[in-house]
Amino acid sequence: MHINIIDPGMRTYAGHHCDINARVARELISRGHSVTIYANQSFRPKQKDLDLRIEAIFAANPYALRGIPKGIGRYFRNNKDFDVSAQQFADELAQIEPAGALLFPTLFPYQLYGLCRSLKELPPVFLVMHNAPGWRGPFGEELWRKAFDASMPFARNLHLGVFENELFPEFERLLPAGALKLTRFPIPHDGMPPRRRTALSTVGILGHQRSTKGLERLQQNVDRITRLGFRVIVQNSQETPLEELASGNPAVSHYGYIDELPSLINECDALLLDYDTEMYRRGGSGIAWEAVACGVPLIVPDGTTMSMLVEHYRCGLKFGQDDAEAPFKALQEAKENYDELAGNVLQASEKFRSIHGTKKFVDFLLARISS
Repeated sequence: MHINIIDPGMRTYAGHHCDINARVARELISRGHSVTIYANQSFRPKQKDLDLRIEAIFAANPYALRGIPKGIGRYFRNNKDFDVSAQQFADELAQIEPAGALLFPTLFPYQLYGLCRSLKELPPVFLVMHNAPGWRGPFGEELWRKAFDASMPFARNLHLGVFENELFPEFERLLPAGALKLTRFPIPHDGMPPRRRTALSTVGILGHQRSTKGLERLQQNVDRITRLGFRVIVQNSQETPLEELASGNPAVSHYGYIDELPSLINECDALLLDYDTEMYRRGGSGIAWEAVACGVPLIVPDGTTMSMLVEHYRCGLKFGQDDAEAPFKALQEAKENYDELAGNVLQASEKFRSIHGTKKFVDFLLARISS
């Protein structure tokens, strides 16, 4: 069977898009299926991905389709903007080849609306929603309702779902009464086989370093963490490392994009995710999922999906963002209680890996295609 993975948000190697798409594609190919990944026009594959068929066809950056130029604004100024973007997406979908199934690993509402306007018949379609419907303001909920209403004629072939439990009720309340149902997909993150850690000596600050992930506090955080006696690994999943940070400090290691992020996570004894609480109140983190799969403790802000992950799996500590000292107090607490924390995280990794992973995600898709 041929399967199309459709992701206009796959623009660079930063973030979760490319990693998830490539893992899922390779797992499907290993089972005898063929796959095409349809990405943004700005995407340029690296040598390691030349074995995959990637077509860069989508013009718009879905993260930039908002009416307010900065901050947490709205997706669009009005419904007309939404309709124009949906129609452009529908026109671009005309370029994709026929397939036995479609996968949208990171769905935006204009994409669902455009999809339902572009095709009279749909194969099985799997649609994963990553961010809360009101992520960029209340207008977002209106747009999701509009997209869900348009999708009703195709409900039999649509498999809508989320990765995070916290997102389930937020989307479920927007679904029109009738045939549309919501599911929870297994999370396609695999990590590495966990090992028992005995002491907290190395702290990782990993991933796409940007403002919503604490970029403005990064220098301060690195300085404070090293003064507490920890080694720090700083990684930026853009092309280049942030070498200007603590330049010359032997306690700080710098990395840019790396092919195997789990191997770098595995070098750490804990990860600090000093993320924006409002942005990640209902948004998932691939770094956090990988850390749980690897058995590496998390230090995360309270009131986020990551803190709920920590509560559910007992895999780290939370800190409040109203106290500038809170992340460092949490690190000290983690160090003092590391033996207990490390044991909890080993159990968390085992539990996570029994439910989630790329193989289980693909099992889920193929079972529903054949049913």
